[in-house]
Amino acid sequence: MRFVLLSAILAFGLVPVTPCHAQEPPPVTARADSAAMRTAAALQAEEGRKDGTALAAKQGGWFGRSYLVGLVGNLLGAAIILPLASESEPLPPREERPRIAARGEAYAEAFEQAYIREVRRKRVRTSAVGVALGTATVFTLFLGSWD
Repeated sequence: MRFVLLSAILAFGLVPVTPCHAQEPPPVTARADSAAMRTAAALQAEEGRKDGTALAAKQGGWFGRSYLVGLVGNLLGAAIILPLASESEPLPPREERPRIAARGEAYAEAFEQAYIREVRRKRVRTSAVGVALGTATVFTLFLGSWD
């Protein structure tokens, strides 16, 4: 038995040991690169959302047209203009589009989503105020004519 054990030790000791590729862990750099890419995309997306919201805040709402709708259509006008405002498809200004596209796909997608969401929200809010003030103006004029 000792002879077999010593022969085995000697035989395995003289043969160079090569690593088995099946048991090697996957390269760490691939995971680090994909994690870095996800982090970079997340940072670009966050920056895109912030910039989209900021640009939407600078855009005008629909106050003027909704005020006129409130004057003419009163509360029936609200039933017309509010769904139009909430389903509108706002586009960023033309001069901004090349800059947005140059920042990357994650940035552009997040920018567009944030911009559309904020512009719609602003349009609905200003439309509701405009229709309410237009209707209030009509009722004030109507009540003023009774005197």
